[in-house]
Amino acid sequence: MNDTGRASVIGSRIGRLLAVAIVGLSFSLFAAANSQPITVPGGTLSLALDPALSPSQQEKVRRWLQETALVVSKISGQFPIPIAHIEVKVASYGQGPVPWGQITRGTPNGITFYVNPEQSLRQFQQDWTGVHEFSHLLIPFPGSADIWLSEGLASYYQNILRGTQGILTEEQVWQEMHAGFLRGQKDAIQKDRPLRELSGSMWSTGSYKRVYWSGAAYFLLADVRLQKLGSPHSMASVMAGFQACCRMLPQEWNGPEMILRFDQLSESDVFSTLYGEIIDQAVFPDLTEAYTWLGLDLMGGRLEPDSATKFKQRRLKLIYPHRNQ
Repeated sequence: MNDTGRASVIGSRIGRLLAVAIVGLSFSLFAAANSQPITVPGGTLSLALDPALSPSQQEKVRRWLQETALVVSKISGQFPIPIAHIEVKVASYGQGPVPWGQITRGTPNGITFYVNPEQSLRQFQQDWTGVHEFSHLLIPFPGSADIWLSEGLASYYQNILRGTQGILTEEQVWQEMHAGFLRGQKDAIQKDRPLRELSGSMWSTGSYKRVYWSGAAYFLLADVRLQKLGSPHSMASVMAGFQACCRMLPQEWNGPEMILRFDQLSESDVFSTLYGEIIDQAVFPDLTEAYTWLGLDLMGGRLEPDSATKFKQRRLKLIYPHRNQ
């Protein structure tokens, strides 16, 4: 290639890079100029909306974000962090109201959502992505090696909290969670490797279902074991305690450190014991203990909640931990 050709290619590349930079800068400037904060108990959402959203679509998205942040705040009574920066962009691919969401760890922490704005408010409310991503803010990132912990917590709460909201019925909460567990079990059989190994290599091995739903099973089992102890503690109280003591500490956390703190906050060894039971196993966590305690019976591959009062009270206590049954 001669010098003229090289110059042409370099000029073309620079032009493309400048175009990308200008588009990104345009959105950033719009976001800064149109940041519309949403206040929730204990926190603020700094909100930046894609300029492609119409005024009515913006209002719909704002309402969905506020409702989702509020239900996450119900876990402890306060939003997990003082300020979260939320960006909403129109999706260029994917189905459903929120094809993609991504947590951003920084100062402040935040979330970027990619949305299909033509979907109805009800469809946004029913979608699990918003609750999942906001639940990530409950704890700091524990590192890639222990990503099962953060993804498991978010996967557990994406169902529990939609029940708290009344978006899912009590039965639907368990059906949705069970369906996730089945996907995790299938992936565990296919991968046939310990959770510790797959958590650190989740992206390269495509072990998302195994990692996410093993973590969700861990937190369901922890919540049930705390309830069985007759403890005043629950997952909700542990999250509230962690928020009060530790969430905003300027330190990095790994999984074992966080689990130790959960034990201390629950005045038990529930979390460390469960960790020892599942982390080096190639099989999916055994949920028999939780299903038996909660009166969740498997009939023909479908989960059937036992209607007996004691079982219903136990299940509802997980969905509404602060409400007297």
